[in-house]
Amino acid sequence: MPETGGGYPILLHLQDRQVAVIGGGRVGTRKVRHLLSTGARVLLVSPEASPDLKALASEGAIEWIAEPYQRDMLNDNMPILVIATTPDPRVNQTVAQDAHRIRALCNVANGSSDDSDFSNMALIEKPPLTIALSSNGQSPALVRQLKRQLTQ
Repeated sequence: MPETGGGYPILLHLQDRQVAVIGGGRVGTRKVRHLLSTGARVLLVSPEASPDLKALASEGAIEWIAEPYQRDMLNDNMPILVIATTPDPRVNQTVAQDAHRIRALCNVANGSSDDSDFSNMALIEKPPLTIALSSNGQSPALVRQLKRQLTQ
């Protein structure tokens, strides 16, 4: 019997798909920028947002709900993918529960892997190649080091 517990690596095609990012800080900004590069339609829920995110919202590149996350906020938008990036573990856990309730995949950045359906991989994009690196959350520093070495 094969070992279990590892992940199943995939690249999601998110063109024109609704995704939600909860939290408008540094991590949220990075996630939104990458999601936009995939062609996803991004909903940001956060009472505050970085200057970059505010600019994207004013340009109409993202939809921004400038309020704290409240239970069931995802119901109206029905994203297929949700990323929780707030500094509050309780809010992130609520986001994960709500995402699971609507059957969306959820990632809690800097949170418990118990609340996350997936982890993000470090990407190196050298067309036509995309190389993904992961330590399954065991050694992010090693992944960063390998990425640096491979991109030099």
